[in-house]
Amino acid sequence: MDGDRKIFIGLGVLMIGIWALSHYPSWPARWVIASLDRSVRLLDSGFLLVSAIILVGINAARAFFLYAGWFMMGGKYTPLLGIPACYAGAWFLRLPSVPHFGVPAVMALISVGIIQYLSRGVARQGNRVVVLGVLIFSLQWLDVIPSLTAYGFGWGELSMSIKEVAVLMDRDQVLNLVGIMLFFFSFAVAMVVIELFVGYEKRLSHLRVLRDKERELAKLRQDQIQSRVFREIQYLVHDLKRPLTTITGLADVLVHSSADPSVISHGNTIQRAAGRMNQMVSEIGDPMAVQTISPVKAVDYCMSQISPLDWARKVALNVPEVADSSRIKVNLIRLSRALVNLLENAHRATEGIDRPSIALDLLISEDQVAFKVWDNGPGFSGRPVSRRSQWGSTGLGLAFVREVVEAYGGSLSMENVGEGGASVSIHIPKVEAERSDSL
Repeated sequence: MDGDRKIFIGLGVLMIGIWALSHYPSWPARWVIASLDRSVRLLDSGFLLVSAIILVGINAARAFFLYAGWFMMGGKYTPLLGIPACYAGAWFLRLPSVPHFGVPAVMALISVGIIQYLSRGVARQGNRVVVLGVLIFSLQWLDVIPSLTAYGFGWGELSMSIKEVAVLMDRDQVLNLVGIMLFFFSFAVAMVVIELFVGYEKRLSHLRVLRDKERELAKLRQDQIQSRVFREIQYLVHDLKRPLTTITGLADVLVHSSADPSVISHGNTIQRAAGRMNQMVSEIGDPMAVQTISPVKAVDYCMSQISPLDWARKVALNVPEVADSSRIKVNLIRLSRALVNLLENAHRATEGIDRPSIALDLLISEDQVAFKVWDNGPGFSGRPVSRRSQWGSTGLGLAFVREVVEAYGGSLSMENVGEGGASVSIHIPKVEAERSDSL
């Protein structure tokens, strides 16, 4: 429970307590008096005990809201100051009912500190309030014990009436015994409840620690897997470099040692292919390795990766003719992987739809190139979040897309389409063409 909500609820409970403190309901008092009257007329101690039980319940209910309100609102010392102030205010303003602030009230104040100490391991405020209610109920029994009157207990009008009737009927010892027994019983119940709540909170805390450790272990395992995959890729890239170097060298020898035009042409083709493969291998091994390419090349490379998949034929391409003359500086492997992730998300969003539609649009403006993937699925259920998936996965796909785009000075935008579905756009700034693009 956050601080503001706790204060708001505590203030509401306190207002109920102040009302109950200043406006003593007449009908419960009539019940107490009626039971006392029957007890005197019939000389029946059972009605005497009934009147004591009713009075204890009334006083406990009145005190509970007052004590619980301050208990929920303040810290360690706020109830110790606020509760006596409420009693003093009721007396000063001459309100309809001014309860007696006797020893049980003082003991209830002390019990607030006891609860705060004993239940320091209980995080839920509601559980601590329950314990407070049981303790207040137990302390109210001290007001109806005749032998404690001389020590400041039970000086209120109704409490004194019950004890005087008990003395007149020679039932004061019975009332003493019953009051003491119920006090110790309810007090013991409060202690047991505290122990149960503390044990329950400790078990919950232990479970939370175990859950956090399991998450940490799962993350460590995932990191180890990713680290191992990354190392394997680095080894593979390093191994691919050597045969590429051999191919490039032999192609160069063929070009410069042969006078046959066809051999020279084939050698140049081999060199260009080896150069492109060398660039791709470099991009796989180094995420920061970039090249200047046409955005059309990125689209073609992306489509070649999804071509073996059965849903690839659903993807509609919209590529303007002017796109081939534009240039962007990116890591082709990572950018194409990002586009594939967006297309896979669009495919999952359209599964089960009668007429699924997925499109990859290439939009060219004066200073940037936009790759827009849209579909006619259900769209985003809430505000689009790039690190959260709606298909039960970790959402790392969109996080990877954002990481790739921002590495090239671009941006990622997501929105729901008005007629249904969603669109995700990658915006990358344009650059001037370079000679390396001819490779």
